[in-house]
Amino acid sequence: MGRDIDFEPMLAEFERSTYFITYYGERNASISANCNVLAALLQSGNVAKYTSQILKCAEFLNNAWRSGNVQDKWNISKNYSMMLLTQAFVQLLRAWKLKQLDSDTDLEALMQSVRATLLDVYVQTVQHQHEDGSWSSMREVTAYAILTLSSLVELPWKDSIRATAAASIAKGKSYLLKHQNLWAEAEYLWIEKVAYSSSNLSNAYCLAAVEASGPRERLVNDDEMAFAKSSAHIAKYTGLFKALKPFQNCPEWKLEASMMQSQPFVANLKSRQTRIFPEMGKMKSHKYMDMIPLTWIGCNHVRDHGVSSKMLWEMMMISMLNYQADVYMEMVVGDKLDGSLAEVRRIIDRAIKSPTRVSGKRKGEQKDGQQNGSVSDETNETNPYGHKRAKMNGSNGTHINGGPVTDACQFESGSSHTNGIKECTSDNGTSNGTMPSKGVLAEVEVTINAFTTYVLTHPSVIRSPSYLQRWLAQSLHAFLDAHITQIEDCKLLSDGELPKETYYNWVHTTSSNHTSCPYSFVFYLCLLHGTRTGIGKTPVDLFPGAKTKYMLEDACRHLATICRQHNDFGSVERDKEEANLNSVDFPEFDGTQESDKDAHRSDSAVEQAKKEVLVIAKYERKFLDLSLAELRKNVKQDVMRELMLLFHVTDIYGEIYLARDMSPSRSSLQ
Repeated sequence: MGRDIDFEPMLAEFERSTYFITYYGERNASISANCNVLAALLQSGNVAKYTSQILKCAEFLNNAWRSGNVQDKWNISKNYSMMLLTQAFVQLLRAWKLKQLDSDTDLEALMQSVRATLLDVYVQTVQHQHEDGSWSSMREVTAYAILTLSSLVELPWKDSIRATAAASIAKGKSYLLKHQNLWAEAEYLWIEKVAYSSSNLSNAYCLAAVEASGPRERLVNDDEMAFAKSSAHIAKYTGLFKALKPFQNCPEWKLEASMMQSQPFVANLKSRQTRIFPEMGKMKSHKYMDMIPLTWIGCNHVRDHGVSSKMLWEMMMISMLNYQADVYMEMVVGDKLDGSLAEVRRIIDRAIKSPTRVSGKRKGEQKDGQQNGSVSDETNETNPYGHKRAKMNGSNGTHINGGPVTDACQFESGSSHTNGIKECTSDNGTSNGTMPSKGVLAEVEVTINAFTTYVLTHPSVIRSPSYLQRWLAQSLHAFLDAHITQIEDCKLLSDGELPKETYYNWVHTTSSNHTSCPYSFVFYLCLLHGTRTGIGKTPVDLFPGAKTKYMLEDACRHLATICRQHNDFGSVERDKEEANLNSVDFPEFDGTQESDKDAHRSDSAVEQAKKEVLVIAKYERKFLDLSLAELRKNVKQDVMRELMLLFHVTDIYGEIYLARDMSPSRSSLQ
């Protein structure tokens, strides 16, 4: 209106420590109210003066979106919240780019987070448009969505994304114009004590939507906004993903959006790479870091699972840690402690029983008596954008186990010693060129404790039902113990001995546990519960009854078995070279000809064995499908929708292994 407004009375009455209230005694914050406060402050004549309040609102709204908590208390449509959020965040990006904000801190991380949120809003908005051009088959909701996209196109998208937005807006406007005579017949979208409608609001939103003319000006040049580009190290996987079944018919804009949204996650995974496990050789630059975010985000978008950014990030972290754990157990425990495996098993037992107890310290860690690795509070959980670091008790916000790997026996990229381990001194101070067993065991105990602490004391785990916490501890123990068994089995193989159990038993127990799928599955169940259970609240069991729990674990076992079989199919040559036990090494795959039973099978015999592995995997698939069909009858639809993401992501990795071997060779880690 062109008038300067004094905001001080509003701030004095409604500002709180992390957000703005709507009225005294309000129990839960309003998304729309905070969006409106943010938009109002950004339109003031002195934006710099209100920077702290602007950033407070932005943090609150962004965290709400990441957690999936954007349902407004005044309107039943999520599109209403998305419209207000988009309009406010686009203004925020403009103010930041014009240097109107007065802050001593670097706001790049927050703005990167805001951009990622807007990209997520874009995908969800376009994805949920109906064929007739409407959203939810409602005129007013359709208007919200059009206004959302009209604000979003001010950002420097790639051509495919801008074109899709323009087409979506055009279809939406066509729907509204076709039903113009019904604009005044408002839908019941608004909430007080009961739901109500407003013909004035319906008319206003519909008119604003059809008159929306698109961007008045581009917010910034294309080369100035990082999220407008897919970096080369992620974009190079476009061909691979387009060849995978779930992505074969995926619109280009959706794959582009997934790649763009993956960028900040890739960067922040790499920044946390040595949070628990030490760096080993060239692992830091390995391709798995680029793949993890793209698989989770891409699958979430393509299959429309509706999983929040926060949950996706937590599973990306677990995926990274699982990969690192596999390498660590092979390259450190397997190579350096093959004579002390019984002691490593005892270390694992202790870590599972007391995940916060660490019986060894690296140099630079806190003094005795300070607790290691416990997350101090829910608000300090890690997030993918880095503008709030995890705060660990006694650790000054560094590694979860209290400090970085600064021991003289730490791993060092580019070291001339085996597996990148630096030369260490023995207990008497002499240099022996190898890490002494005692020193390795101490370091392994610190690392394994850090890993189990991260998993078992995660806030979502703590808020989960007790049976899930026990199941997770058991599954994590089985995962780590399976690596020890695998080391022993590989030793037998290299000595020319046959496996000590049948293929069926191995692939359903040791081998499937070794994949990390079973424990990761339970961790994901904890996330599902944690996101639905407030701090201090009694957890609600999403999978009630013994039958449902039985089917849940049955489905998990079939999934893990298929995962192992696909992995083995893709890594036969590497496993043979490195003497790793593979499915095809079992005598069940020797065939019927005596010549096939020779230790040095022909190439054709190996190929036949690989084909049989896939045949068995298809057999397992039938039982997985049966388990899932039964689960759908016993689990709520919204829970099942999110649960299926884990199955689909695991399948994606299986397809990738069928196409190429993604695991690192030992030589690549040295």
